[in-house]
Amino acid sequence: MMFTFKQFAIKQQRSAMKVGTDGVLLGSWVEKPALCKHILDIGTGTGLLALMLAQRFHVPVDAVEIDRDAASEAMENVANSPFSDYVKVINSDIRTFVPTKKYDLIVCNPPFFVGSLRCPDARRSQARHSDNLTPESLLSVAERMLSPNGWFSLVYPIQESEAFMKMSDKKGLKCIREMVVYPTYNHAPKRKLITFSFSGGHFVSESLVIEKERHCYTDEYKVLTKDFYLNF
Repeated sequence: MMFTFKQFAIKQQRSAMKVGTDGVLLGSWVEKPALCKHILDIGTGTGLLALMLAQRFHVPVDAVEIDRDAASEAMENVANSPFSDYVKVINSDIRTFVPTKKYDLIVCNPPFFVGSLRCPDARRSQARHSDNLTPESLLSVAERMLSPNGWFSLVYPIQESEAFMKMSDKKGLKCIREMVVYPTYNHAPKRKLITFSFSGGHFVSESLVIEKERHCYTDEYKVLTKDFYLNF
C-alpha cells in the first residue's frame, strides 16, 4: 500500500495510522518561526509530517515514533525520499525521550479519541486514543522541549480544541494562529489547526472548506496542498 506525493511516496503497510487529510492539512499549513534550526515531529507514524516539513523548510527534523513497526516503515520512507539528509526517525516514547537540544518548531497530529469505543487492533487503538499521550502529557512535552521563541503546531477536533487551548494557556503557551476546518460548506467544522508560542504574538484566525461536494475540492484547499498532492 503506497501513497504517492509529488516529491516522495509513503509506504503504509505496517503503520497503524495511514495517510489522512489531518496530516496533510497540518503539514501544508504550519509555518516555521524565524531562525528555525531544529524541528520535532511527535508520533511521526509513516513519517508523513516529517517529510512534508523537510520538503518545505529544509531544516533537520527529529521524527519520534513509539511503535517499532511504524518507526521502521518511516525509516524506509525517509531513506527512499530526496530528504533523507534532513529527517532522523527515532523509535522512542516521546514522554521519556531526552533530546540534546530545544526545538524551534514542534508539530503533532496527536491521538485524540478520548473515551470512545476502542479498535480491536491494539496498535491502531494506541495510535488513535489519547490514553498513552494525553493532552496533559503532550503539553508537558512541548513545555519541556520547545525553545523560548519556538512554535508548537497541531491539529485537534473542534469540540475538544477549546479545552486544550485553556490547558495550554495555563502552561504559558499562547495561541497565535488557528485555522477552523470545515468538511464542506454545509457541514459544521470538524478540526482546528492551532499554533502556540511561549512568546505570544499577533493572533491570526482563518477558516478553510475542504470540499464543495464529494471529491470536488475548493480552490483554497488546492492552493494550500498543491505542493504535495499529485492532481492539484
